[in-house]
Formats: sequence, C-alpha cells, structure tokens
Amino acid sequence: MAQGSALKSGKGTIISKNRDQSAATLSEIGLQEKPRHTSDEVYQAAYIDIPQVTETYKFTGSRTAGRWGYGMGISALSSGTCQDSS
Repeated sequence: MAQGSALKSGKGTIISKNRDQSAATLSEIGLQEKPRHTSDEVYQAAYIDIPQVTETYKFTGSRTAGRWGYGMGISALSSGTCQDSS
C-alpha cells in the first residue's frame, strides 16, 4: 500500500496484491459501504442462518471476477485505521 507523500501527486492511496492466477484471469475490486441493520435481521449463509450485527465496517476487497467472496481486503475500523482481512 502507498499513501500520501509516497505518491507523485502527494494524495490518494494505491493498494496492490500479487496473485497466483494467470494474467488472463480478471480481478474486480468491490466496495461495501458501512451498512446498518435492524436488530432482528438474519444473514442467510449457505447452510446456516446467523443473527446480523446492527453495524459493520466499510470494506474494500479484491476477488476473481464473477466469483462469490473476496480473496483479500481491508476494512475500516472505528479508529480510522485499516485491517487486512485475508
């Protein structure tokens, strides 16, 4: 990751990741804004239902195009920092 003075413009963020896929395999970047849920919501996974928390963090992730789930990503914590989710 590169930020601020490490970039020519002095602004922004660049995130990169090496992949073990072929050069022809498409990647996509997804952004999930910080959602809020009601206390009675349930997340329906493949085989189980999980009570949903009322608030989750904003998340940016990388995945193979057309696939479900992310190979890696970062989520914004309440302190304003980021955490690797891989």
